Amino acid sequence: MKNTKNIEISVITVCYNAEKTIEKTIESVINQNCESCEYIIIDGGSTDGTLNIINKYIDDINIVISEKDNGIAHAFNKGILNSSGSYINFLNADDYYEENVLNNMLDIIESGTMLAWGNTYTLNVNERKSHKKHHQKSICTSFPFSQCSLFYNKKYFEQFGIFNSQYTIAMDIDLLFRGFFKVKKQEFEFYISTQREGGVSDKYRLKGYIQYFNIAKKECGYLKSAYGFLYKLLSFVAYILKIRH
Repeated sequence: MKNTKNIEISVITVCYNAEKTIEKTIESVINQNCESCEYIIIDGGSTDGTLNIINKYIDDINIVISEKDNGIAHAFNKGILNSSGSYINFLNADDYYEENVLNNMLDIIESGTMLAWGNTYTLNVNERKSHKKHHQKSICTSFPFSQCSLFYNKKYFEQFGIFNSQYTIAMDIDLLFRGFFKVKKQEFEFYISTQREGGVSDKYRLKGYIQYFNIAKKECGYLKSAYGFLYKLLSFVAYILKIRH
């Protein structure tokens, strides 16, 4: 995986005390066997066994930065600033790739595409894997993809800026709203990654919904954004009631 020439994709993993899941993440990246890809890990100064695991694979990782940061957005931005690829994907430490997705992506990506995404699996606490459903009402409610299955053209950041550290959960939503309607997009039919339940956006779901609402109302208006907020909230309540019975 480790490469220093002709980089087309930069994979960025940000982590903090992720010893329980990061090895699966790292192996899924290395096993892509993508000759034109680089791998960057931004660690927030982990105090568990995360760095020991990272060091096991150090020969296959291009860049490792381990230091205290100012949150997830700050870590993402450090990854961007240290990247060399034409496209960037953020694969967090509790997510992992499906087989051969990076080479598949490079085979079919269209020239000039600024945002490209594929499908995502979700993995619950019982290790049950299923298709992750996204709200399809409109992006005033939700974008039709997960961050771990999204590729940004690096020019997107040059045109619309980097992640805003003001947002602790919905920093990607803020960035996407800046340019989503203004750029060429491409959707893939295959699965890119698997996302474990229990990540930051799951643990702080209500806070994430509120941040999404505050961002969306600038583009969608108050009523559409409020509808989106209530729709997601009620859907989540219905899901909780379902799994408890």
